[in-house]
Amino acid sequence: MLSTIKYKWIITFLCLISFTSLMVGCERIEIDASDYIVNESDDRESDDRESDDRESDDRESDKNVFNDSVFNGIERDFKYKDSLLCIAYSGLNHSYPMNSLLHFEAAIEYGFHSLKTDLQLTKDSQLVLCHDEGYTFDNNGRIISFDPENCTLIHDLSFEDVLSLEFRIFYTEIRGYEHPASFDDYLALCKKNNLIPFITIRQNYVEETLSSMFSLLSKYDFLEDAILNIFPSTISTCKSIRSSYKTPICYTLYEGEVLSDEIINLVDMMGNAAICINYSSLESVTLEQIKYLKEHGIGLLTWFVSNEEQYHYALSRGCMGFQVTRKEVASLSTD
Repeated sequence: MLSTIKYKWIITFLCLISFTSLMVGCERIEIDASDYIVNESDDRESDDRESDDRESDDRESDKNVFNDSVFNGIERDFKYKDSLLCIAYSGLNHSYPMNSLLHFEAAIEYGFHSLKTDLQLTKDSQLVLCHDEGYTFDNNGRIISFDPENCTLIHDLSFEDVLSLEFRIFYTEIRGYEHPASFDDYLALCKKNNLIPFITIRQNYVEETLSSMFSLLSKYDFLEDAILNIFPSTISTCKSIRSSYKTPICYTLYEGEVLSDEIINLVDMMGNAAICINYSSLESVTLEQIKYLKEHGIGLLTWFVSNEEQYHYALSRGCMGFQVTRKEVASLSTD
C-alpha cells in the first residue's frame, strides 16, 4: 500500500516537473518571438535611416558639385563683382533686328560694356543667334515676330539656310535686309571691341550647344571672360559647366520669381557666379540678402532697366549689372 502511494507521488512529481518545463519553454518561445519582432522593427528603422542617409548623401552630392569646384581653381567671387556692367538686351527696344550684327554694332556705338545673345543649334550642329527656337515668316519669306504655332524650327535648318534668311524690319540701301548672325561672328565682334559676351543657354540640345560653344569661346580666348546666362530649368547645365570650366555664370530668375536664401546658397556654391533678377522683383530683395551677396562676392544683376530712375534704384538695391533696352541708359554707367 505504501509502495503504491509512493509510486503515485513519484509519478505526480514527474508530471509537475514536465508541466513546469513545458511552461518555461512556452514562455521562452514567447520571449524569443517578442525579441524577433523587436529586432525586425529595428531592422526597418535601420533601413529607413540608411535610405534617408542615402537621400541626404544624394542631396549633398548635388551641392558638392559646386562646393568641390570652388576649391578646384575656381575663384569664389564673381569676376565682375566690382564693375558696373551695362548689357545691351536683344533688339534695344525693337529698334533693330534682335540678335543681328546690326543690333550689336549699334550697341557698341552707344557705349554698352556687354552684348547679350541667345544660342540655338542648327541641324548640322552649328551655333546661330536667336532668342526663340524657330522663325516665323511673312508672305515674302522674311523673318517677322515669332509665333510658336506657325514657325520653322532652327534645328530643322542647316547653318547655311539660317544665314541666308532675311529680317523684314530695318532695310537699308547699303546693307539691304539684315541676316541672322552666327555665334562665331558675334564673338569676333566682341573680341575686336573688347566687350564681354553675355550668352544665354536655351533649353534645347544643351549638351551639343555647350560643346560647340566652349570650342568657340576657346578660339577667341573667352573661356574665363564670357558670362554664361543660365535659367533655373537648366540647373544641370551649371553642373556640367562647373565640372570642367571656370567661366563666370549668371543664374537668372524667371519674371515674378523672388530671390530666396536657397537660391543665394546655390549660387554661392557655384563660385564665380551672379544672380539676375527681374526689375519688378528688386524690392523683395532684403538688406540682409544684399549684405550677404556683397560679403560673399556674388554679383547682382537686373533686367530690364529702361530709364535713369530705374538705373539709380537698381544701384540702391546692390545691383552691379543691368540688362538695358534703351540706348539712353548705356551712358549712365560710364559717367
